[in-house]
Amino acid sequence: MVCFLYIMVVSLYYRSTVEDKIRKCGSNILLVHTHIPKTGGTTISNVLISCAAQYGKKLAYGHIDNFLNMSIKEQNNIAAVEAHMGFGIEKQPNFPVHRKDCVIYLVIMRPYIDIMWSAMGHIYADKKIEFPTKVKSFTQFNNPWNFQGAISYQLCCFSDSQHPDDSVYSKGHLVKQLSSSQNNFHIDEDCPKTIEEASTCAIKRLCEDYDIIGTTDKLSELIKELVNIMQCKGTHIKNVHDNIHSLSMRNDTFKRLTTYLKEDGSSFDAAVLKFGMMLSEGDKRGCEKSPRSVLQMHMK
Repeated sequence: MVCFLYIMVVSLYYRSTVEDKIRKCGSNILLVHTHIPKTGGTTISNVLISCAAQYGKKLAYGHIDNFLNMSIKEQNNIAAVEAHMGFGIEKQPNFPVHRKDCVIYLVIMRPYIDIMWSAMGHIYADKKIEFPTKVKSFTQFNNPWNFQGAISYQLCCFSDSQHPDDSVYSKGHLVKQLSSSQNNFHIDEDCPKTIEEASTCAIKRLCEDYDIIGTTDKLSELIKELVNIMQCKGTHIKNVHDNIHSLSMRNDTFKRLTTYLKEDGSSFDAAVLKFGMMLSEGDKRGCEKSPRSVLQMHMK
């Protein structure tokens, strides 16, 4: 099998451990994209699908082609995993032992308010729902995961972060564990019980566990790097941003939205994303401090 991943020259956050993994693992490397919704992940998926196909391999999309439910033979044919699932797939049952130390984690950062605005555009465009004039009228659609703190949980521990259930989460707090028979994704027992704990955990993960951190506003640069490390040929993305939805940004509505975003777990997620964007630019000073102090600093 051709080793399709090799060392790259990067213009984004890139841990030196990536090079070690590539040398050690060769074709056993598994690129795992923790897809925070509305950050440009659909575009990245298309790139990964195209690149993997050149080597007779595939991309496993978490909610459709659940990597953990595949046979070993099928798993060996997977070059990358992309889904709205949380961190820690290599710690789950049925993950191939020979690839546990060969996971390269990728995540894309974007300002929280931009994510929310894009998400609402997606929701209302798809469901043909008239955009509400009052904040309270869109509480059930206020973000694509129906609770605040979802991004923090997603970056911290393994769970289905896009489709939380009321029986599992209540106002961003983890209140119940679902068994694998009840949900496509097992929720780790060590997932924090509060948003604040999940947020500090997320900051620690970004510093210590995520290998490549890009940003939506520099998606073209990230695509070039992925094409480089996967040694793709003839991969051209006509539209850098796929799955785009627009929404009229009226001043009154925007003001209501910004007020709402200060409530509950939204401020925690916003702080984590802000830190992640700084990290993507090479500013690693926060990683020398305690995660809690970094969180408090970015929530001001």
